Amino acid sequence: DLALAAIEEVHVEDSFAVYGGKKSGTDSGLSIGAPRVTIDSGVAISFDGLYLGIGADEDISLNNVTLQCDNHLGLASLGDVSLTNVTLLGGHRSKVFVYAQNTLTVDGATFSQNLSQIHMEAKTVNLSNVDFPYGTDVTLKSELGGINGRYPNFGNIETGRVNFINDVKYGGHPIDSQQSFDQHGGFITIDKIHNPAP
Repeated sequence: DLALAAIEEVHVEDSFAVYGGKKSGTDSGLSIGAPRVTIDSGVAISFDGLYLGIGADEDISLNNVTLQCDNHLGLASLGDVSLTNVTLLGGHRSKVFVYAQNTLTVDGATFSQNLSQIHMEAKTVNLSNVDFPYGTDVTLKSELGGINGRYPNFGNIETGRVNFINDVKYGGHPIDSQQSFDQHGGFITIDKIHNPAP
C-alpha cells in the first residue's frame, strides 16, 4: 500500500500515476489523507491497484479533476464535498463511493460505463448534470431518505433529501419527475442514513 498523508494538508498540484498495484498476490491501495486535501483544477490521479481512497476532515472541493483506479474509488469528508465537472473512473464491475458528513454537491460528473455500484451519501445530496451509467446500481442516501420512501426531490434543494436539481439522467434518460423515476430509475435506490445506536 501507498499512503500520502500530512498533519495539516496534502496539496496535489500536478497529475500523477502510480503503478505496481497489480503485482501477483497483492491487493494494494493508494490513499491520500489529511485534515485538508486540495487537488488543483485539471489534475488527474490514476492507480492500477485495488482501491484509490481520498479522505479529509475539512471540506473537499474538486473542479475538473479526474480520478481513476483499476478497481474501486472512494472519496470522503467530515465536512462538505463539492464536485464540479469531475471524472470518476473505476474498473470493470467495481464501485465508486462518495461520502460527506454534511452536504454533497455534484454539478457535472462523468463515470466509467462498467461500474457495478455508485454509492453517494450525505445529510443532503444535491445532483445536477449527472448521467449515471446504465446497468449500474445507484444508492443515494440522505438524512431523511426518499419522499414516500422512494423518490428524490426534484427541481430545488430540500435539506435532508436527495435532490435532483437539474439534468439528472440514468443511462441517458432524463429523470425529472416521479413518473420518469418510475420509468427509468429502477436501478436507483433512495435510502435513509442509518446511524448506529450509541
